[in-house]
Amino acid sequence: MEPGPDEIIACPHCEAPARAPAPRKTSTSMGTLWTDGYFDPSPNPPGSPQVARCPRCTRLFWLAQAKRRDKVNGPKPPSHEGGPPDIQLPAPQDLREAVAAGLARDRTEEIRLRSLIFQADNHALRRPREAFGLAALTALVGALLLVLAIYRIAFGANAGLIALLFALASLVLLASGARDVASSARTRSRRARAQQERQSGTGPFFTNLRELFDLLGERDPEERLLKAEAARELSEFDKSIALLAGPWPTPLLAHEGRIRALAEARNAAVATVPEPSEIEPERAAP
Repeated sequence: MEPGPDEIIACPHCEAPARAPAPRKTSTSMGTLWTDGYFDPSPNPPGSPQVARCPRCTRLFWLAQAKRRDKVNGPKPPSHEGGPPDIQLPAPQDLREAVAAGLARDRTEEIRLRSLIFQADNHALRRPREAFGLAALTALVGALLLVLAIYRIAFGANAGLIALLFALASLVLLASGARDVASSARTRSRRARAQQERQSGTGPFFTNLRELFDLLGERDPEERLLKAEAARELSEFDKSIALLAGPWPTPLLAHEGRIRALAEARNAAVATVPEPSEIEPERAAP
């Protein structure tokens, strides 16, 4: 899918221009849906964020409330050529700051903000486990080949162009392996911290999720589904199962079934929602 043009927007607070990804239509058949409602559009390009930070005044704002000034195609020009800076994407702490600062003007916007925090807090657990051992092996092989190349050049065994190219390839392999090792270590650290917080049952994740649970209603099917997922990730499995009782709209059946299966298994971890398969007629809404 080809990405659409980016947009030049104006910060609602200071009117400073900034470059933002334009809203993009993504195919739900190409991405991955998670039980907390997060949709990973890969391999499609990601859409625009709902909340952003102004690069000039640093205040947070709803991107939908920013004035659109222009559309731009192509890559962002180098900084020395000027042009509006990119909007800053929010981290989980930024979203918590937005809640505290009163960015949400009503219940609906607070649900949206707290849902974004819920999903962001789960990102460390939804990332695939990186092959730390393979990355380390790649770095080791690159280092050994580089030492061999230097030895051959230093002692005249093969000081020609081929040896220099061999040394360069070894250096690239070493750098690639070292980068992957560092990335894998960061991912493992984030995952470990998230798992430790979940095991403790306390911390910012649980504070936000309990607030979200209390905000969500039971009349709207999508809200009730998210409320059941919040209860499950709070380890309140019986409450989650009770919220899932009754018929469900057909588009939500796969999602509801996945949450139900995990709750019955006493599993509180975020998980992917499989593609809809055969629907149980008695669970579908008439």
